Amino acid sequence: MRRFCGTVVLLLLSAVAAHAGDKKPSLPPLLSRPNQAVTLIGLSVPAAAQKCENYGVAVGLELMLRMQGVNLDQKYWVTKMDGGEVCVTELRPVQELADLINGDYKLEPNHSIRLTAKVTQGAPTVPDDLILSLRAGSPWLFLWKGHPYLMTGITYDEYIGPNNARIFQIKEIKLVDPLVTEDAPQRQVSFVRGRDNPGDIDGTLRVQAVPVD
Repeated sequence: MRRFCGTVVLLLLSAVAAHAGDKKPSLPPLLSRPNQAVTLIGLSVPAAAQKCENYGVAVGLELMLRMQGVNLDQKYWVTKMDGGEVCVTELRPVQELADLINGDYKLEPNHSIRLTAKVTQGAPTVPDDLILSLRAGSPWLFLWKGHPYLMTGITYDEYIGPNNARIFQIKEIKLVDPLVTEDAPQRQVSFVRGRDNPGDIDGTLRVQAVPVD
């Protein structure tokens, strides 16, 4: 079964049986910080040229790269993925998308970049990466029920244990549907722990661009 970061991050505390005359002190309780939130404000999502799943992915790639100073628009990505500006309604597996993205790209005669796609198969299991990325202003692609969304915010509970160890329990993932017009209420969507099924999450994807010498 796929694992969801909000349901599997647990701290296992074990009690050590005390021998006669050798009692162990109890472990300190966890410090709880409920309902922490990270949200990307004012994110400008490009309009999809066609309302198709492949264009939704391409819009996400365009946005993630634009925020890193790389100009490869949705038409470029649709052509690369599907051989032309065609409408494809079936979402590719996340690893197949990563394999299409990974590689070196020559943008100008003297400027090349290397793109690396970081993916999870199914639900994300390391909430730390998600929190840090959103704090840095970087959205992710969230593939859910065969449809691409942009992950733009989270709400989570934080627990702080001994030695400042931190544990995060995701409660809600806030999403934008790139195929819905900006003024439509259906554009804002949420995955909520306890309401939605983590088994319906196809995967997550983010892209990192670095210069190539």
